[in-house]
Amino acid sequence: MAVLERMEKEAKALIEALDRGDHAAVAAAQCRFSDVVATAWEQYRQGRITVPVRGLPRVMYQWAVEELPRQVQDPARWPKVRRELMGFLRTVQLVVEPEEKR
Repeated sequence: MAVLERMEKEAKALIEALDRGDHAAVAAAQCRFSDVVATAWEQYRQGRITVPVRGLPRVMYQWAVEELPRQVQDPARWPKVRRELMGFLRTVQLVVEPEEKR
C-alpha cells in the first residue's frame, strides 16, 4: 500500500478510536498515524511525493508528529483532535493534492 493511502487509512483508524473513547486504541492509532506521516514527509523531502502547494506539508507534518502526540493524551481534547484530523484529511485531498512517484 502506498504511503499516502496508509496515511489516510491510519487517520481514519485514529478517528474511529477517538469515537470509541478507547484510550489504548487512541494511543496506538496515533503512533501509527504519526509514523506514516513521518514516512510521507521523508518521501516528500526526497522528491518522491510532489505537491502544488509547497508550504503546507511541513505544517501538517509538524502537527502530526509534534503536536498530536501531546493532544491525544488528554481525552478532553479528543473532540478537537477529531475535528483537526478531519481537516487534515480534507486539506490533503483538496488543497495539498500530493502525488506519489512510482
